[in-house]
Amino acid sequence: TVYAALDNHKFGDYKPYLLKSADRGVTWTSIRGDLPNRTLVWRVVQDHVKPDLLFAATEFGIYFSASGGGAWVKLAGGVPTISFRDLAIQKRENDLVGASFGRGFFVLDDYSSLRSVSEEQLAEEATLFPIRKAWWYIPRSMLAFAADESTQGASHYAASNPDFGAVFTYHLRDGLKTKEQIRQAGEKAKIKARQDIPFPGWDAVSDEKAESDPKIWIIVKDSDGNTVRRVSGPIEQGINRVAWDLRHPAPEAMVLKS
Repeated sequence: TVYAALDNHKFGDYKPYLLKSADRGVTWTSIRGDLPNRTLVWRVVQDHVKPDLLFAATEFGIYFSASGGGAWVKLAGGVPTISFRDLAIQKRENDLVGASFGRGFFVLDDYSSLRSVSEEQLAEEATLFPIRKAWWYIPRSMLAFAADESTQGASHYAASNPDFGAVFTYHLRDGLKTKEQIRQAGEKAKIKARQDIPFPGWDAVSDEKAESDPKIWIIVKDSDGNTVRRVSGPIEQGINRVAWDLRHPAPEAMVLKS
């Protein structure tokens, strides 16, 4: 199978051209799927384990497809909406490396969970993806003994390491929202439609104020079923990640100081 990313922007054509050939280039079919119009495609790479998992570097970010190009999803999580001109896969660590136009390099650490993505899973309320084995080590300190930077300037560059410990990747179909957030989203839609917004009532407002913030808990258990750690994770819609530092909880739940 051969893939090709083409562009025709020098002639005023900004449509995405992404093609696939299964007969060594004799015939070609488009796999642009639902990529937005006016989104140039600069590069496409294929996963070395799951052939249908593709990544596309475009003029406005990075997209992935778990269906061989049938549907595309834009990667978020800190990736800026800028032009990415090249992509590469680090096969040993399953990392995706993107080269942007003027904004440096970006690395998606261990994208292997995307191999398990399916339309059926994304339709479920929540899905926890497979977890790879965690390494237990002592992170080396920088020269300044700071977390993510040194005092040596350009002569000693160092980027942030991946999260230490066991990393949990999960998908939330809708995300978790408070009653107030749900009401405000409905009111925003009515404002856009130029409709009247009724007062919800004092009881409803009081319930909103008394409601606790929603949380997601990842519960880690040992081989005997005993709870080792409860880890709180992000509650945003889409794919989220949280790391457990391989430690037990603090032995003192509360410290009182006089």
